[in-house]
Amino acid sequence: MNKILQNGARITVNSFESFQETYAKKLGDGWLNIRTDNFVLCYRLDINQCPSIVVSIKIYKDLTVEIWHDSVLLKTKSYHFILGEHNKCDRWTKFDSLLSWLAAFKPNDVKPNEKIEHAMHLIKDAYSQQDDNDKTLFFSVIIEQLKLTLSSKHIYSTEFLLLAAKFYFCYPAAYSFIRSSKILILPHPVYIKKLSNALKGPSSVSNNNHIMYLQKKNEMLSPNEKLICLLIDEIYVNPGLNYKGGKLLGKAENANQQANTIQAFMITSLFSKYKEIVALVPMKNQTADYLYCQTLKVLQMLNDCKYNVLCLISDNNRINRNMFTQMCQGNLVNCISNPVQPENKLFFLFDTEHLIKSVRNNWFNEKTIGQVLCFPSPDNSSKIFLAKLQDLKDIYETEKSNLIKNAPMLSQKVLYPTSFEKQNVLLALNIFHESNSAALAHEAGEKGKDTMGTKEFIDQFLKWWNIVNVKNSEKGKRLKNPFCDPIRSKDQMSMVFLNKFYDWLVSWNNKSALPLEKTKELGLPGKGGKLTKETQVALQFTTKSLIDIVNHIFKEHTPE
Repeated sequence: MNKILQNGARITVNSFESFQETYAKKLGDGWLNIRTDNFVLCYRLDINQCPSIVVSIKIYKDLTVEIWHDSVLLKTKSYHFILGEHNKCDRWTKFDSLLSWLAAFKPNDVKPNEKIEHAMHLIKDAYSQQDDNDKTLFFSVIIEQLKLTLSSKHIYSTEFLLLAAKFYFCYPAAYSFIRSSKILILPHPVYIKKLSNALKGPSSVSNNNHIMYLQKKNEMLSPNEKLICLLIDEIYVNPGLNYKGGKLLGKAENANQQANTIQAFMITSLFSKYKEIVALVPMKNQTADYLYCQTLKVLQMLNDCKYNVLCLISDNNRINRNMFTQMCQGNLVNCISNPVQPENKLFFLFDTEHLIKSVRNNWFNEKTIGQVLCFPSPDNSSKIFLAKLQDLKDIYETEKSNLIKNAPMLSQKVLYPTSFEKQNVLLALNIFHESNSAALAHEAGEKGKDTMGTKEFIDQFLKWWNIVNVKNSEKGKRLKNPFCDPIRSKDQMSMVFLNKFYDWLVSWNNKSALPLEKTKELGLPGKGGKLTKETQVALQFTTKSLIDIVNHIFKEHTPE
């Protein structure tokens, strides 16, 4: 009996202390060890190149074991066949088996998933030690992608779902390509749509959830950033009813019918890049009266959310003009007292992109020989200039087969747009382009053609557009164009030009037509080669409002 007990003692590891006394005797060639009060470490070195630990065994006080191979922590289940489910080295035969197994261990014996988990641990450790917060998203996406490769059923984090949704809704074709090519593991588009359908957006002015969101967003803005413009636009949609996110969508708010337009209300800060959708209201045959009521509700909601609305901006269609007029008590003026903030002013503007397209369309719709607009000189109102669209068409026809062109922005689409292409503001801007102005000057100087009137017309609207289309504080420096600089003082060159441009529009509007003989020669209609009344008034009105807004801001606010 004593002999049996002695053999059992030699086979069983009774305690960590007894293990410490005996383990070193069992280590074979190539094994090194470190002994502490809390654990014993046995390891093998590879000294062929850079010295490194190939494998290591760590035995703790409770005899539990951890094993590393090339700095990768192996999962306990990979050596359960030796230690059993409890993962304890409680028998010397287990310890001998571990040594034999690890001595013959090969790199391929480490599973890919274990290497990936180790890589994730290293990446987390690396970026947690960095101070560069800009790279946090980059590293988190890498870790998420590595984690997704470890499981057959993909479970995405909330942050990654939001990022994927933004990517999908901004660039659906690119999203589908990257997902199908398996460059990244991304959620299926159907899954993203299901999630987005459950979200309640700003579907109406009285959406409490969106009002709470705007209030929270307002608390994060500086006082200057709360000075905003309210943009009003109409989006045409195909009538139809859809059941999404537990709601029936598509019914108009002003009629018991399917909506054919969406009335959009958006805000943008004057002193920052902050933008927000305030409300999207489905409508059936919008009217000025209903738009007026909706606009007042939006103004009141923004006032309740502590925003300061400085101006309303819309395109120059009849309903919007009538709504502005109704808000001005029947007489359209540039500025009134804000209906919901009587102590503050409220300015009115027509959308500048819509205006530049309207000027282009007026010019293109001329029925005269050469499609002529007749206007006074900006420097001398008694001198009459002629802007002939035919001048640009002649340059295009001359250069269209050339490799190098004086007017490269001119094309078939620019000069002969379809009704659909006329909606594209970029095609309109290609008419009012500096290269066209230079080409017209070349035609006048080198070939003696009478193109300076057309050049002057393009120059005036090009300068005006450059001033109203500044979206970057460094744009003027980059393009070396002072008219592309933000307005920083009331005496700046841009302000001087806007005042002069407004006076020129007034002079043009008041100027009588050309002499009768010249009118008959050019075939000018009754309006004498002028812009239409709607376009002329809107352009003049908006320019005056811009001047008044700049003066008001420098007087009442402190732009940074």
